[in-house]
Amino acid sequence: MVGEHYSNVKSPVQYAEVGSLGSADIISTNPPGTTWSQLNDVSCPSVDFCLLVGSAGTTRKTAQGTIYLSHATAYSYSQQKLQRLSVPAPPHARTTELAGLACASTTACMAVGNYTSASGTWLTYIARWTSGSWHVITTPNIKGEHFTTFQGVACPSPTICMATGDAYRPGSRPLAERWSGGKWRLETMPVRSSAGFVSDSCPDVSHCVAVGWHGTAALIEAWNGSTWTVQRSPATTGAFSGDQLMHVSCVTATSCAAVGFRYNQKVKRSTERTLAVAWDGHHWVLQQTNNF
Repeated sequence: MVGEHYSNVKSPVQYAEVGSLGSADIISTNPPGTTWSQLNDVSCPSVDFCLLVGSAGTTRKTAQGTIYLSHATAYSYSQQKLQRLSVPAPPHARTTELAGLACASTTACMAVGNYTSASGTWLTYIARWTSGSWHVITTPNIKGEHFTTFQGVACPSPTICMATGDAYRPGSRPLAERWSGGKWRLETMPVRSSAGFVSDSCPDVSHCVAVGWHGTAALIEAWNGSTWTVQRSPATTGAFSGDQLMHVSCVTATSCAAVGFRYNQKVKRSTERTLAVAWDGHHWVLQQTNNF
């Protein structure tokens, strides 16, 4: 069900998006009845099948800011054809959006994001892809927080997934939930304030890495199958000493890379510079990157 929430960020793109999967070009226009749409993630569990997720809706300007009336969207790509899929919303949802997606196989995918409840609270939202359709999965939320959202998800097997994000107001804290035994359960995190996750990667069922921010520093936490621990991110120096990591990818438990940006904390205007770090099995090492 379409609803509304306020935002001070720029309006999402309001024109057709053109991409490429395989050898065929795909043109995705806004769904009927909407003025904007965006695709936030894609997962291709086979060479001829992909799922894409995002959101679409309308925008209205008010004295309090911009109102986005959004609903989650999903598409399948198979045999060089793009097909829009129906995504169910949680009961009484005012808005829905999907931010992350992971497919362990063509019949086992998880899409994560958030929805706005009837009272205006932002809650975690997960849709599971099985038997050729989407199904809403109930997830726990952190009590006392007005916003609880998922940003990313990783599924090293059809029965094991890790979803990450953040909860805020009051404050902000990292959020991680694990799918096992057919249920989602909250994970206990070592960092509990002024922090959040943006992305995670699980190279196998016993190892995951999640990245984001902690204050003005990059946050990296690793899961060993039972416990989350903070890993030291290499510090950047000079004027561009503010760090945030936006995405992580792990091939094995001893080989990972994470990317994001550095920024000048003393300047209000946009000052971002590229940031990349790599895990060698013992330490995260700062990588040299180019800026344009």
